[in-house]
Amino acid sequence: MTFGDIKHINIESIGVYPKDVEYLDRALLDENGRLKLLTNYDYRCFPHVHLRVWASLHSRYGFPTTELIAWLKERIAKRTALEIAAGNGDLGHRLDIPMTDSYQQVDDRETMLYLAAMGVTPTNPPPDVKKEDGENAVRRRKPRVVIACYATEKWDKREPNKPGNYKGIRYGYVIERCETFILIGNKSVHGQSSALALPHEEFYFPWIVTRSKQQSDNRIWVWNNSAK
Repeated sequence: MTFGDIKHINIESIGVYPKDVEYLDRALLDENGRLKLLTNYDYRCFPHVHLRVWASLHSRYGFPTTELIAWLKERIAKRTALEIAAGNGDLGHRLDIPMTDSYQQVDDRETMLYLAAMGVTPTNPPPDVKKEDGENAVRRRKPRVVIACYATEKWDKREPNKPGNYKGIRYGYVIERCETFILIGNKSVHGQSSALALPHEEFYFPWIVTRSKQQSDNRIWVWNNSAK
């Protein structure tokens, strides 16, 4: 079992280096260090390999496009919502919803060593991303909608070859405790989740932008809990 599996990239193997992507700091970050709200077209103007390297250096996994935010707001409607595994808080900030994160990449020494070996910068959650693991946050706060982008699934010892780690989130646990669970990710990372055996919707939109190599594998999965 590893901590990053397919999710983390080794930028040394790509041939693009930090100095090559410095120009993206100004293009992508606002004055508070959060991702600007840009359109899918804006992101497509940059070489995707540059976005991948920049994302690794700035601990980003998904990019909150204007199209994604509009789609999520429509799905949330007037319901209470929560983002778990929020990392740097770009998505929840644009949705104006509460955000939590386990701070694993900041507090867990083994995770930090793994990320350092891969040349990946750990997330650095801002103060409005509250320190609380996803399962506790869902149980305690009882949101009707839970949103996660690139949330790591809890590793199942019976399936050691699947991506995840032992400090991840049990998707099934979250699904049972809310009306709607929305996961934004990529098939290379999340496509083997056991939660996909449960009834769900799967969406592909060209405006989903992540740091994954294959953008055509970006997906949004939605589980609706009829029992809630």
